[in-house]
Amino acid sequence: RSYVWAVSGNKTVMAPLASRAVLEERARHYRELLVKQSPQAVEEATPLYQMLLAPIASQLVRNKIVVIVADGALHYLPFETLMPPGGHFLGEDFTVAYVPSASVLAELPAPSGVRQKELLAYGNPDFGPGPPRPGTAQDVVRGLDVRDGLRLTPLPNTRYEVDGIAALYPTSMSTTHLGRAATKTSVQQENLTEYKRIHFATHAFIDERRPERSGIVLSSAGQEDGVLRINDILALKLNADLVVLSACQTGLGKLMRGEGISGLTRAFLFAGTPRVVASLWNVNDAATTDLMKSFYRKMKDGLAPARALQAAKLEMMRSGVAAYRAPYFWAAFVLVGEP
Repeated sequence: RSYVWAVSGNKTVMAPLASRAVLEERARHYRELLVKQSPQAVEEATPLYQMLLAPIASQLVRNKIVVIVADGALHYLPFETLMPPGGHFLGEDFTVAYVPSASVLAELPAPSGVRQKELLAYGNPDFGPGPPRPGTAQDVVRGLDVRDGLRLTPLPNTRYEVDGIAALYPTSMSTTHLGRAATKTSVQQENLTEYKRIHFATHAFIDERRPERSGIVLSSAGQEDGVLRINDILALKLNADLVVLSACQTGLGKLMRGEGISGLTRAFLFAGTPRVVASLWNVNDAATTDLMKSFYRKMKDGLAPARALQAAKLEMMRSGVAAYRAPYFWAAFVLVGEP
């Protein structure tokens, strides 16, 4: 059996839901439709809202932040794409954030002291010679094809992404590592406690059976393979308000009953940041660049990270680029941790 709780400052409401098996099957099917950019996703968005949130909808206050603590396969579901009656997305009414569990929310670290710089960013790593994937630049996604070994497609838009974000800050307040300089060693040798925001724009891969093998792919140098793995991340000492994993499926990992996902996101939370922006599926290289530049502009304008991400998504929903209005392009990235 399944239940939903709506917890506010002075009230808790509980309601029964359908069985775990039914909910997870519907959620997985809906997520597949989103990833395939299927028109059927719209048809599923309202019934799934009715199954999951309608029983406590009266407790949700418009324009407030809603923190979702999911379980099981629901961790892979972008709730802001669900549609209440009326034909609009939940993300248009509420700022949505996620946490692996309520206990994690209670224990999230609070950055301390003065950070000297605004941004540390990595992008456009040099993956060396390799066979490019077929298709146009618009088809490139920031994930890996492991069927015939790792096929690392160049990601030229990640350079534009990092340059565009860094341009928002004085040159003395940001550090960027691009191309061959974007190595694992450069991450490990930086004084990470100096930076308010840390951004990775590259390929990533997730091993759901052995999450410790998951990693962020950077330029290889010397004897190292360039992969920043879970254990490497746990060894970092962060004091950042935000880590952004602008790559594919960085929000996925091994599902643990009652405690969420063991993966890259949780590793960065344990390393010392209170919030991580990560992705739920293979993200399009060009669209991600546009979303991220908008996200950072909104934060520069004074919005908190969760509010800024919502504003960037709303911009994509109403974009002059018709394709960007589909949830596939704007809903993959979610904020995990303190809103």
